[in-house]
Amino acid sequence: MLQENVDKCDSLIDYIKLITKIRAKDEEKELWFRGQPSSEFRLSPSIWRHGKTSSGMKLTDMNTSGEHFSTICPPETYMLQKFIAGLKSEGISCPNNYIDQLELAQHYGIPTNLLDWSSDPLVALYFAAGNPDRKFTYLLFQRKSDRKKNCSPIR
Repeated sequence: MLQENVDKCDSLIDYIKLITKIRAKDEEKELWFRGQPSSEFRLSPSIWRHGKTSSGMKLTDMNTSGEHFSTICPPETYMLQKFIAGLKSEGISCPNNYIDQLELAQHYGIPTNLLDWSSDPLVALYFAAGNPDRKFTYLLFQRKSDRKKNCSPIR
């Protein structure tokens, strides 16, 4: 079940104290963080944040409307094929695994259906604090784990 908590942090120290407190409650929980520059943004992959709707409205204008829409955006597989072909034409090696290819493409700004999360709360804070003039959001996903895992940040 999803639970929403709102915590106010006025400084980096407050944020670190909050994360330390959350982690201390149950050290077996696996924590995943996501930073967003606006508390109004929905959890949506970049491919759904670009382009226009069939009525011509920008997707970014529909961010919180909840209205059903279809996008006019090239399919992810098409964009990925073009990206990989471009790498190969320049003699740059690329991964063979589809997910690894998507991760690489997203790193270079190609819209994908992937949504970035990190096990490092400071990485999430970096992405959340991109615009200091607005309230920003960090999201925390907790999953009870049978064993502790060492995870490196998702890029």
